Amino acid sequence: MKNILITGISSGIGEATAKYFVSKGWNVVGTVLPGEANDLKKIKPENLKIIELDVRDSGMVERSVKAAIEHLGSIDVLVNNAGYGLAGPFESLTDEQLLDQFEVNLFGAMRLTRAVLPFMRAKGEGTIVFVSSMFSRMSMPFFSAYSSSKWALEGFAEGLYQEVSKFGIRIRLIEPGSIKTKFFENKIQSVVTEELKVYDERYSLFIKRIDQIGARGADPLIVAKEIYKAAGSSNKLRRTPDGTAKLLIFMRKILPLSIFSKLISKFVC
Repeated sequence: MKNILITGISSGIGEATAKYFVSKGWNVVGTVLPGEANDLKKIKPENLKIIELDVRDSGMVERSVKAAIEHLGSIDVLVNNAGYGLAGPFESLTDEQLLDQFEVNLFGAMRLTRAVLPFMRAKGEGTIVFVSSMFSRMSMPFFSAYSSSKWALEGFAEGLYQEVSKFGIRIRLIEPGSIKTKFFENKIQSVVTEELKVYDERYSLFIKRIDQIGARGADPLIVAKEIYKAAGSSNKLRRTPDGTAKLLIFMRKILPLSIFSKLISKFVC
């Protein structure tokens, strides 16, 4: 049996991934925020252990990795999945909101990675998977903070890929697009002040259309299956599981930014 640590399993991609790896016979340790409700607690199988973790807390990260290793014996795969989206006109975002977006989406993943690397390096093998986003390779209005956190995550992962491959440690990136999860439902929105009402019309339309896109998204199971492939012998650094993400990333690659931006604006706001 192989052993995996997955962050953010309370819903969506994390939950689907935990269930899928359990079904494949893996020993799974999954994390949820302190006090967070989780249906998996009701149906918890023998090969799933749930622990509480806030990736913003360095002490909790160290303790959680230690607890996972004590429970599993070793960690073969780490899946950095915990994250959320911050939406709003950039002018309306506070320093606290911006810092928290990076704390969770980037620095949290860095903390977990730094905590497991010594164990994987000593063992001479391991896989670290980062759940990124199609927004790591393109962006759109009102998602500048979220996109920048994912662009930074990809830069980190690509550099790490070159640092640790000689130790038998594989780095993998998963870049989902529109997936039917609570991501869009749980997005954190900025508070638009009176002086920023000039954004209202476009931003209201953006929120409406983003919610519609989320409701029509693909099943998170397709991402779980892609993570399972990444945890295997695949040599691909980046994997894009759904058609929406593949199409938009391809369009961003071949079209001038001015044309791509017009298409995106027509689509979302």
